[in-house]
Amino acid sequence: MKKNFILFLTIGVIIFLLLTITCDQNPFFGVGEEVDTQDPSINVTLPISGSYVKGSFLLNGSCKDNDKVKSVKIYLKDTSLSWSASVSGSTWEKNITGLDNGEKTFQIYAYDEKGNDAYTQVYVVVDTNSPTVTIISPSLKANANDFNDLSTDVFEDIQYFSNDTISIRGEISDEGPIESVKLQLYESETLSIEYQNILLRGESTTDVEGNTKSWTFNINSVADLTDNKKYRINIVAKDEAENEFSQAMGYIYVLQDSDTPKANISTPEESSMIYPQSVASGTCFDDDGLDKIYWYVGLTTLGDPTDDYLQWVDCTADQYAIGTIDLSSDNP
Repeated sequence: MKKNFILFLTIGVIIFLLLTITCDQNPFFGVGEEVDTQDPSINVTLPISGSYVKGSFLLNGSCKDNDKVKSVKIYLKDTSLSWSASVSGSTWEKNITGLDNGEKTFQIYAYDEKGNDAYTQVYVVVDTNSPTVTIISPSLKANANDFNDLSTDVFEDIQYFSNDTISIRGEISDEGPIESVKLQLYESETLSIEYQNILLRGESTTDVEGNTKSWTFNINSVADLTDNKKYRINIVAKDEAENEFSQAMGYIYVLQDSDTPKANISTPEESSMIYPQSVASGTCFDDDGLDKIYWYVGLTTLGDPTDDYLQWVDCTADQYAIGTIDLSSDNP
């Protein structure tokens, strides 16, 4: 009996040693159960670290494991907020909502069935505010009917009529990078023409101050627009977080016949008395800028000077004075 016990004990020890030496398995968990000590891996696809996002956005990426990823947990650093992501195969995602503006760091963990884990993080800036846009020139009217009482013969009205090359200039400001500015021109309710200018982090822009940038659209109104028509100007602007500004800014009146400089005399007033020290002054305007202003002061008994004003030269006599103001270097 004692010999049989020793024999069985010896056989048991041999089987145990064979299992321990020849099998990559843990005998204490039963034959065939594999020990998993390999950590999973996890990556973030979107958003890109350092980018601007809205208060609600999709956070997603990929994950891998030698068996399978059981869960993905997301934590907002320095807060008590956390989310469980949806895991499907080798991808994970979660819609993040309700965040306020500012810098955010998300810490993301992947876990497998055995509790092994992997870690990554992504840094973003939450921006929930839309850009603001202003138009500097040309002068606009709020409604199309506002042009009904205007005349190209009135100096104060000429600024509201456009012709030839129309430069629409403005500024855009935002807390984050500007992505794009689009100009839309509508004849009545029909979209007639659309221009898009991409503004990427200062490229093709002029910084005014901070994140305020200037923009210009030059329009060939002769080729692209219809004469004697009113057009509504719309501006559509987006920032990097995809916040959008979209608004009707006002109306312009395209009238090619208005392409003539206008001038008025402010002083002296009609029929007033003047002295040798009196100053003659006035205002000139043209939407394309001014090159030269020709002037003449003389006795009415002399009549008008020659109609060929290009022949006027700066000179002064007892009864008249003629001159030219050269603005070619300023082109106001």
